[in-house]
Amino acid sequence: MAILMAETEAGMVRGTYSGNDEVSVFKGIPFAAPPVDERRWKAPEPPEHWDGIRDCYIFSDVCIQDQMPKGSFYQKEFYGVEYPMSEDCLYMNIWTPTESPEERLPVCFYIHGGGFNAGMACNKGYDGEAFGKKGVITVTFNYRVGIWGFFAHPELTQEDPHQTSGNYGILDQIAALKWVRRNISVFGGDPDQITVMGQSAGGGSVQLLCESKLTEQCICRAIIQSAIGSMPVRGDDYMFLTEAEQRGTEILQELGAVSVSEARRMNAMDIQKRFREYGKKHPGFRLKPVKDGYVIPEEPMEAACRGHMRDIPYLIGCTADEMGNGFIPPEARGAHRISSEFSVRENLIRYMGPASERYYEVPEAARRDMDRVPKRYVLACTAWSDLASRQGRGPVYQYVFCHRAPGDDSGAFHSVEHPYVFQTLFRIWRPYGGDDMELSNLCCSYWTNFIRTGDPNGEGLPEWSPYTEQCPEVMQLDIPASMTCIAETPYVKLRDLSQGGENE
Repeated sequence: MAILMAETEAGMVRGTYSGNDEVSVFKGIPFAAPPVDERRWKAPEPPEHWDGIRDCYIFSDVCIQDQMPKGSFYQKEFYGVEYPMSEDCLYMNIWTPTESPEERLPVCFYIHGGGFNAGMACNKGYDGEAFGKKGVITVTFNYRVGIWGFFAHPELTQEDPHQTSGNYGILDQIAALKWVRRNISVFGGDPDQITVMGQSAGGGSVQLLCESKLTEQCICRAIIQSAIGSMPVRGDDYMFLTEAEQRGTEILQELGAVSVSEARRMNAMDIQKRFREYGKKHPGFRLKPVKDGYVIPEEPMEAACRGHMRDIPYLIGCTADEMGNGFIPPEARGAHRISSEFSVRENLIRYMGPASERYYEVPEAARRDMDRVPKRYVLACTAWSDLASRQGRGPVYQYVFCHRAPGDDSGAFHSVEHPYVFQTLFRIWRPYGGDDMELSNLCCSYWTNFIRTGDPNGEGLPEWSPYTEQCPEVMQLDIPASMTCIAETPYVKLRDLSQGGENE
């Protein structure tokens, strides 16, 4: 039977069985002190010690955020109930199949998505029981989102020892990762075998952690799913510190506070309400990570092109029907293709330098074709994989999840893979059938094999070859699953962001 007690650095915790006695789960373990009062908008601090045994049977409150409208697509898909919200949200959940701390099993450190403004570790699509049955310990956790995690301001920068502000949510992720490295051995985990994994904003977070100097020696492998940071050109996903501070100054005025100190004394729900009003006045605006030179020295694609990403095995991919705006400049948002050639050229030159001219070497018809949303995501991942291969990093195993979810015409939508990978199909409303179960078994096996060894392949599974220049193929996850070649297109040629940039 799996262990039910563990002695962490802050105190003893007690878990319960996760469906059966093969896997136990510890819910709501604090990995940092509550970020409230004077800790609001500060880097996370170590958790407070407790005496006796802490019962970890239920999920913690989630970070304060706007709830999804009832009946909306993702609310129906993954958030059937409204979880309690609080600033006091820095807790993690651990699923372990170990019978003793000496087993030293590999660890999956999962980062939830939500556009850095929403999301939670208790999404019903996530669960570590299936991974546990395959010999992998799973960790999920909450981090600060929205105004709580990405609010920058000159006063906050001045008081910070590193002269930065606005990346509190990313610092929460780093604090959680380091907590796991220090404590996972008491749950039977191997601190030297941690795979960071995330989807959407969580996938972008994985990229950030894999470039940050603050996570050195903490990451063994990485799984990047539908990452918002995969695009060579996005234009507005990461702000420079000065820009973030300017926005923060406007937001502080909207809160009705004259100083950060006064804002720290405000009621949290009142802050969220006023921040929501600010968003209504600025359609499309959202807080996001800040390129500050300390937590985030450069954007993920910049880091990849300069060879600054960790040289570790990667599993990367997306779904076939992603509906993102990754290649569309801000003034053209809402359209499914770029509407202004001038704005495209401006963005390309700004973020890619001389290599941007390659985009204009191709016929107009080809450019329109490659500007379609689904193809952009697939080819962005391909460009990333190709770049890693040419730099000698990796190996990189790339996939495209093509299976259409039953129940409506949404197809292989953004986030569709969650219940397949975690084997939580029975929690979702969709009328899944035998093919879905078969694909779920396949995905769970591929993912856990990769977490254990850095290679998704295993007995009885279709062979998944790493992406290389010589073999530019990706795994098409469907029934049946098979390797497929992503054709060379003008978009893939954009992988060279600057001449010689990969060697900088």
